[in-house]
Amino acid sequence: TPPRTPGYDDPNDLHRLDSTENLLRPPSPGSNNSSEPSSPTDLSVKRYHVNVTAIENEEKKQPVATGNDKLLIDASKKGDLRKMIELHEAGACLTSVDQYGMTALHHAARFGHKDIVKYLIEQASPVILDMLDYEKGQTALHKAAWYQRRTICCMLVGAGASLTRSDYQGNTPRLQALKAEDKELAAYLESQEHFQLVVSEDQETAV
Repeated sequence: TPPRTPGYDDPNDLHRLDSTENLLRPPSPGSNNSSEPSSPTDLSVKRYHVNVTAIENEEKKQPVATGNDKLLIDASKKGDLRKMIELHEAGACLTSVDQYGMTALHHAARFGHKDIVKYLIEQASPVILDMLDYEKGQTALHKAAWYQRRTICCMLVGAGASLTRSDYQGNTPRLQALKAEDKELAAYLESQEHFQLVVSEDQETAV
């Protein structure tokens, strides 16, 4: 069980974050056009990540979801928790991916469906937290940070999502928040980043 991060269990912190949460909305579910722009970055860094991280991700690609697995991902986009639970109980896999390598958690984080995120954190394998999409090499936390889903960021961090993992362009979730011009969220993610690194170092020392 990952250690609890400061502030995650404090309802006042969550309320403060939620009350000022940016309501920027991505395209409606089912749209083929993404409004998420590519972030400018140093070409050498981008080239390194594309050549190394992208190749590793290519080797780990899973089969594209079909049947109930696909319906479960669709339910996550729409925020239909009841349908998701029904499909999961019927055998659908919570860690299945669509053609873009995005899980139900990626979509729920992107569209701001907190109840879906909570259910997936509680019911899915922990590996879902750091699964990468194919296009950008991003986790659900990257998506939540870009779309300024503050409460969802808190939920993912509290569940143990990596704060130091970089996408194909070298961006961590904190850098995503900065590029989205949410300085408060970036400051929160930076503080948790330090906490996560300290915990990791303590665990290595103990071993």
